[in-house]
Amino acid sequence: MLVLNELEQAMGTSWLELSQRRNRLAGALALAAASLSLPAMALNLNPMGVGQALVFPYYTVNGGNQTLLSVVNNTLAGKAVRVRFREQLNARPALDVQVYLAPLDVWTASVFSVSDLGPANLITFDNSCTVPAIKGNTALPSLASGARYLPFGNERYSGANDDAGADSLDRSRAGYFEMIEMGEVVDRERGSLTAITPSPPGTAPANCAQIQRAWLPLGTAPAQDTYWTANPLIDIDPPQGGLSGAAAIIDALAGTMLSYNADAIDGFSDIAQHTSPGSATPSLATARTSPERVEAHVFSAGQPITSRYPLTQAVDAVSALFVQDRIFNEFVTSASVGGASEWIVTFPTKFAYTDEAIVGSNAVPPFPKIFPRTASAANAGAAEVQMRFGLSDREAGPSALFCDSFFVPNCIGPDAPIPVFQWASNVLSFNQQPSGTPTSTILGSTIGLNVSSAPFGIFDGWAELETYSAEANAPPISTMAGQRMRPDQSGGVWNGLPVIALLVTSYTNGQLTPGVLANYSGVYRHRGSNSYQPAVGGAAVQP
Repeated sequence: MLVLNELEQAMGTSWLELSQRRNRLAGALALAAASLSLPAMALNLNPMGVGQALVFPYYTVNGGNQTLLSVVNNTLAGKAVRVRFREQLNARPALDVQVYLAPLDVWTASVFSVSDLGPANLITFDNSCTVPAIKGNTALPSLASGARYLPFGNERYSGANDDAGADSLDRSRAGYFEMIEMGEVVDRERGSLTAITPSPPGTAPANCAQIQRAWLPLGTAPAQDTYWTANPLIDIDPPQGGLSGAAAIIDALAGTMLSYNADAIDGFSDIAQHTSPGSATPSLATARTSPERVEAHVFSAGQPITSRYPLTQAVDAVSALFVQDRIFNEFVTSASVGGASEWIVTFPTKFAYTDEAIVGSNAVPPFPKIFPRTASAANAGAAEVQMRFGLSDREAGPSALFCDSFFVPNCIGPDAPIPVFQWASNVLSFNQQPSGTPTSTILGSTIGLNVSSAPFGIFDGWAELETYSAEANAPPISTMAGQRMRPDQSGGVWNGLPVIALLVTSYTNGQLTPGVLANYSGVYRHRGSNSYQPAVGGAAVQP
């Protein structure tokens, strides 16, 4: 009888290789069989937090804060990822970075400011390849330690790209950001996967310089080096997902940390969208699930709904994942616990409906107003939406003393204005009394809104925002009734606005040790509801 090594010699291959071939064949057959029953690719908001596109609803460097962030490649494939920071007013890009992740790689960075004024900056001590290069790039400004950082810019909202918002770099100090997988990196032609992979494992990538040269302008380096400028699909396959991310807003002096996980969109694109650094694409408006359309799977009232849109309305499929007709959360402001509460209210796709440079002179539903290009416009520097606002204490009252006049007529006094949300990223504070330039206590927002319920005896409780109402009894209800998305291809319509909202809280305890303050903080996602109205005489399209 032949022993194992003799059998291997006789067959010209090793037992391990035979096993690997068998496993690969079995895997391929299983995948082929499974694909026969899999539904068509569709966008979905993955409850497990893993996907192709990640949305982070807020970053800030105001009020002594900095924002830490991370993205994890949970797969055995290389990833090309576009990281885009959008400023708070009109969601114009303030900084774009390409990040190339090796298999099982993690990229971490921090958004910070060197002063109380001026731009936000991005710094990383991570070795993952980026374009432009950040770590060790001597062309960039540096801290006293010698660490290099990349400043945010105002080029996208000033000069030739001006809009009606402020042109200052301060505008970049807060906003939200997105990470989109542009494709998987492989070794098919130029060894790009090898270049971004640590060699040996646990060290720096083998050749980040190759990745950075690949995007140099044609003619500035040998043609074989500038291969992505010539053809961005070299060594790039379609995206397959597997990204997850998190962020934390940290006030080091106060000792608080506000951490949250990114929202993950799976099935974002069936094709590679690997574009040059600084390109406007990919973005949340360039989703694609087939050559003909974009399809979104959404749960509403416990039922799965499939909404299909033409490629020209790709952003609607993404918005359908986030649309809500009502959101609500708590707040705590009692002095006895040193409480402070603020709401982050971000509209992640609003730019694609309201930026005049994108949509022209009229906003696109579900948003009612444009963010204009010129300061002479009636609503210069803002694109407000209409919302009902209701608030009560922890004992189910007294809502009649503080509420939106559409819930209880004539109940709003001069000390309790209804908040008006005008920007892409908004901060709503509770019972804070800013003087001079409004600056919120926790996030340091300089464009924040404030609700004063303390004069009515309400310090802790809950509040809600309603983004859609079909009632027609009084304005601005008629405007809110128009805050509905464009019909999908079945004629069905989602009611409300695409929104992500978080409650951030802080507590100060001075009773533990004399002369010592103990600070605590937390983040809580808003709850809400969505509603889908099928076409008249029709039913919601099922997957």
